[in-house]
Amino acid sequence: MGGDDFAILLDGMKDVSDPTRVAHRVHESLSRSLLEEKVFVSSSIGMAISLTGYQDPEDLVRDAQKALMRARAEGPGTHQMFDPVLHARAMARVRLEARIRKALEEEELVLHYQPLVWLADGSLYGFEALVRWHDPDHGIVPPADFVPVAEDTGLTVPLGWWVLRKAMGQLRGWNEGNHKRTPLAMSVNLSGRQFSQPDMVERVQELLHETGVPGHQLHLKITESSLMVNLESTGRTLRRLRDSDIQLHVDDFGTGYSSLAYLCRLPIHTLKIDRSFVRQMTYWGENMEVVRTIVQLARNLGHGVIAEEVETEGQLALLQNLGYDFGQGFLISQPLDPQRAEQIIKKRGSLL
Repeated sequence: MGGDDFAILLDGMKDVSDPTRVAHRVHESLSRSLLEEKVFVSSSIGMAISLTGYQDPEDLVRDAQKALMRARAEGPGTHQMFDPVLHARAMARVRLEARIRKALEEEELVLHYQPLVWLADGSLYGFEALVRWHDPDHGIVPPADFVPVAEDTGLTVPLGWWVLRKAMGQLRGWNEGNHKRTPLAMSVNLSGRQFSQPDMVERVQELLHETGVPGHQLHLKITESSLMVNLESTGRTLRRLRDSDIQLHVDDFGTGYSSLAYLCRLPIHTLKIDRSFVRQMTYWGENMEVVRTIVQLARNLGHGVIAEEVETEGQLALLQNLGYDFGQGFLISQPLDPQRAEQIIKKRGSLL
């Protein structure tokens, strides 16, 4: 086939495992042939099977070469079978990435806002900004379908800045229109990639200046995993954000880290307990003790506590009894478009 590439055509196979057996024989034969000369030869093998038939031989070779690339990536002496299902998934992912880029360019994304309330009396404290995608060709795309792809491809960086600018502009408009009442806060997620950008702090400060939003009204959510990458560097970054009076929240708190030393070292304001604890919380369950311990820990450290995905009256009662500060979830309100969110702002009644 050229260079050090060779092709083997196996005809008359009786079983789909036949190519794998041949691949083992090829590996073994090549490694043995030059043993006496103390020269070691390894091979990488990619295989494709014409089970459903190909229109052109070039297509069969193309898929075998794709499998070969996967084998080479795994290292010498390996072989891989072309998987049409995995290939279809990979191609769908590539197309989705292109659609996300287009959505950013053509402003197909919108923000919805989920109310955040004081659990003591149900009064409105602020909102969390959540991105939604209305694809003109495919309808509403769930965040779970496109946010992970955006994270893997680095698109969460431009997406994150778009969300932050949009949410802060919306917050300014709401607070200016209700200046006689206590200003609302806006919670925005900061992805790990966005948080690690070298100019991240400067860009946030520029947005504060551009939108006129006071720092204390902006709450940035950062996951535990992002905070733990480099504690020394993370501490410096968070302190610079704190110096702008920005509120810092640990998102998905309680997932995966046994050491809590970072809570004492980092300038954090609020812990947002992971949804899994709230969902499974009962009076006698183990999660109840975890939830109780988190609020006690937060109090000892001077942190606030938020519970997310509050969905039942029982969960709400338990969280209120434990003294949690804030809550959000479908029991309180689903995420709302700007118009419906504004209606809640004007009423300012209890949402519980």
